[in-house]
Amino acid sequence: MEVSTMKFRFSYLFLFLLLMSCGSTYLWDNLQKKAPEATANDVNGTSVSIPVKSKATVLHFWAYNHPLSRNSLTYMNKLNENVAKKGGKLVVVCLNWSGSEFEVKDYLSKNGYNFTVVFDQDGSIGKKYEVTSIPQTQVIQSNGTITHRLMGLREDVDYPSEIAGKIGAN
Repeated sequence: MEVSTMKFRFSYLFLFLLLMSCGSTYLWDNLQKKAPEATANDVNGTSVSIPVKSKATVLHFWAYNHPLSRNSLTYMNKLNENVAKKGGKLVVVCLNWSGSEFEVKDYLSKNGYNFTVVFDQDGSIGKKYEVTSIPQTQVIQSNGTITHRLMGLREDVDYPSEIAGKIGAN
């Protein structure tokens, strides 16, 4: 096979893998595993326990410098409402890949986001929850079991309804 043909095929393979890693699609995993415990400070400096005791907890992982992660925040206010209606708590985890706390707070404020955001300064929460791609959402039932994990994002999906619908579903 010619070198130019191999380069051409490799380029398309690389582009395909890059698009897949950017979350251009989404995938639900059904899990049944105990949620690890963690504590982090929110944007106001208040300590938040994860998972929230005796409540279903929806964790959403994102990074300030990741465009798709930023896009995922656009449905979080509605998801926060839907989760609260089911007696649960939404906690958004900002992975510390870049962006200062000031930049993140400013971004959240300018966009009118009103949900709980905690900082994962040392990456320990992401590591405990085995986050390998972003954006990622995990549903933890009130008994402390992670039952569902959503990886990726698509514009044609009603995430607030779909994710909140996983609360109480095993």
